[in-house]
Amino acid sequence: MLFSAVEYKSMRENYCYADPECKFDIASSSFLDQQFVGKYEGIFPKVVSRNYPNGINLRRFESIVQAVFAAANEATTNNAITLAHEINLKEIICEIIHWKMASQGGRAVAKVNNTKKKWNSETMKTVIKG
Repeated sequence: MLFSAVEYKSMRENYCYADPECKFDIASSSFLDQQFVGKYEGIFPKVVSRNYPNGINLRRFESIVQAVFAAANEATTNNAITLAHEINLKEIICEIIHWKMASQGGRAVAKVNNTKKKWNSETMKTVIKG
């Protein structure tokens, strides 16, 4: 292990995820609780900066991710997939990629753009099937 758990956590928490690419919008769709719908700007470790009124902390981000995946899974199971489900899943996957790659320079933007470029009509089904 390169870093202890405490060192790793400290490095992740000290990094700022509020760069201009860290923005996403979750649309209203069936099976998705309305508390997760909205525009988000910036993912912060614990405390959201006052400069980002639509920013969220990691716990809130985790909740949104779980809600989007649950809604997409439910819609797939019920054969009730809408464009909003696909858009939400694509948005959240791109934000996960951005969040995970943010500390690696320009790789986050390149990886997100690559994901968007390769996304097609079968991607959602593949992601949900796991």
